[in-house]
Amino acid sequence: MKASSASSPSSSPPLLQSSELLVEARTDVFDRAARLAREALNTPISVLALLHGNEVRYGATEGIDPAPCPISASICKRLIDAGEPAALFDLDPEDQLSRPPVLQQKPDVQVAMGTPLLVTPAPSRMGPSAAVGALYTADTASRNLSAADRSVLRDLAAMVEEELERQLSSTSSRPSSKEDATSQDVENTLRERERKVEALYEETKNLLQSDSPGEVAARLEALVIDTLEYPLNAVRFAEGDVLAPARISDAIPAHMPDRPEYPISGDSVVAQVYRTGQTRLFKDIQDVDDAHDRGQARATAYVSIGQHGTISVASLQPNAIQPFDLRLLEILAGNAAVVLDRIQRETRQQRTIDRIETLRNLSQAILSATSTEDVAETTLQRLSALVPYDQASVLECPPEEETITLLTIDDHEALSDRVTEARLLRHFQEDGELLREPRYVEEIPESSPDPVERYLYDRGLRSYVNVPLKTDEDVIGFLNLGAYPPSAYRSEHVEIASEVADMLTVALRQARYREQLIEAKEEAEQMNQLKSAFLANMSHEIRSPLTSIVGFAEILDDYDLGEANRFADLIEQSGSQLLDTIDSVLDLSKLEAGAVRPNFELTEAVQEVRSVVELVSPRAQEAGLTLHTEFPSPPVEAELDPSAFRRILRNLLSNAVKFTNAGGSVQVRMQATADRITVAIKDTGRGIDEAFLPNLFDPFEQESTPKAGEHDGTGLGLAVTKRLVELLEGSIEVDSTKGEGTCFTVHFPRTLHSDS
Repeated sequence: MKASSASSPSSSPPLLQSSELLVEARTDVFDRAARLAREALNTPISVLALLHGNEVRYGATEGIDPAPCPISASICKRLIDAGEPAALFDLDPEDQLSRPPVLQQKPDVQVAMGTPLLVTPAPSRMGPSAAVGALYTADTASRNLSAADRSVLRDLAAMVEEELERQLSSTSSRPSSKEDATSQDVENTLRERERKVEALYEETKNLLQSDSPGEVAARLEALVIDTLEYPLNAVRFAEGDVLAPARISDAIPAHMPDRPEYPISGDSVVAQVYRTGQTRLFKDIQDVDDAHDRGQARATAYVSIGQHGTISVASLQPNAIQPFDLRLLEILAGNAAVVLDRIQRETRQQRTIDRIETLRNLSQAILSATSTEDVAETTLQRLSALVPYDQASVLECPPEEETITLLTIDDHEALSDRVTEARLLRHFQEDGELLREPRYVEEIPESSPDPVERYLYDRGLRSYVNVPLKTDEDVIGFLNLGAYPPSAYRSEHVEIASEVADMLTVALRQARYREQLIEAKEEAEQMNQLKSAFLANMSHEIRSPLTSIVGFAEILDDYDLGEANRFADLIEQSGSQLLDTIDSVLDLSKLEAGAVRPNFELTEAVQEVRSVVELVSPRAQEAGLTLHTEFPSPPVEAELDPSAFRRILRNLLSNAVKFTNAGGSVQVRMQATADRITVAIKDTGRGIDEAFLPNLFDPFEQESTPKAGEHDGTGLGLAVTKRLVELLEGSIEVDSTKGEGTCFTVHFPRTLHSDS
């Protein structure tokens, strides 16, 4: 441990060798001095050490219970050697001073700060002073001994010294009335300081519960007035580049002019104290080294509140601000800084929470907007809660185009005629390319060559933020925010605007896709109407004459016309096939258009399946096929459209017969559970290639075969079948192996659960 002081100490004062009575005669003055030293310097330990022969003993202690130690190894001796208030710091584990009994219980002590106690024991008080001990405090954190700390220690030491001299004098003669008066003054001063400290600590509890800077300022003012009794005071907080008054006491206007804002970079004492963090005390106003008018004030003091601001007090009398009070004011300012730090952290945390919540709500709102204009308007409405602006706009510039479209604008007349001019696109370009990074202009120059900046300037704007709406490939627009004052935006605002711009980009593209889909849907609906009209016309213009042709062919077949009968048969077959194609096309068109409404009724399903099998059975026999059936024995009832149900089975069973060669077999199997019925139609035909299965139910799709025309068809049967199955709220499955056969399985609910 080494000793440090503000100046080189003078020669050490002589030690008072016979001071045993000092230790024996402990008083309240000792205890109060130790306690006030601890509280005023805000340390965990304080000690009033007194010499006793070759040892150091203790007249009072706070926060520790030490044992006597040799004078030569004591902190007391080091302070006596310093001859003035000093700090002992930089503890060395190998140094014996790091292990004296006074510090054994606090091995983490980093610094001891104190002053020697000097008395003049002779009754005449005219002889040399002698050292009788030291008053010091110890702290677990390294710190410097400030001027206010030195003053407090010397004030308290002077009171102890008065008491010590009184005790020494009382051993040789009866104290005079003057000495009694001095002792009483010391007692009164100690009691007054004790009252202030206790009141300060009690009221500080309320200060620590403050929830806003304004509340902190109000409680600081009340503490300075009520506890320290300085009615002239001011609390200033840093706001931007100035120290602005947050609280000016009511007594100031009667004695001092209006207290101004002080530039933080200026030469005022207030600004200097804020920048350096060093307390300044001026016992007389004439000592103040700035030109600011302080009216009738004669003494002033300034204390820093960390990075947050300053507290200043003034008195109408010179030398009226006591160093002890100044130290209490420093403790008060330190507590206020802690509270303001906590409020600042909580404010930042709450701002972050609010920002996240607002961005979440903004994201939901703009993503649910139905058009690009709605997206842009919603963005500006919600963004104002996060970033202040006086005027704002959202512009869109489609890729490969040289114009900008105004989607929305907030708070001033539309400027679409201006912003849609192609030449103004240059404002958003750099080196011929659209800007891809945010741009913040702190102050628009009055003579800006940019037409957009001149436009903004003419309307009172002085600062603006321009953020591109960009994808990986293109810039599709810009978000613009403007404010009347210059330098209106912080980096946080630009960051938030960039985050919102990313959301806006996604939402605009989504809205644009939605608009395109709506246009495509409308176009498709229009085409579907045209298709329906075409099919209806085809039904009328083609189906009717074709029916007559088939009918006449059948009539001709009744006559013996020789070779002509063969041609009549071909006409009848081709006409019938063409009629089937037309009917299938019309049916598919109606199904896709939702024009077919099923007629559900309670149906005996087994009987319906049997009727379809009986209908197709003759064709199976003609083709040389074996037809197997398997049905449940009890009747099976289900809610079905009988006509659609029969057509589904007829299409599947007809295909099985058509694509199975002679000698093969077709099986129809029906099963029923409490919830559904299942019909499986399996054949031993040629099967379906696995690669074709995904297209099996597409209209006009047919698997190519080695022999073209081997099985003529339109490719519409399975497409119609699948849509009829879905119409009945069923499902269809297919399992096929090329060259071995195919099995189609359809499932239908027995009871419908949806509104058909």
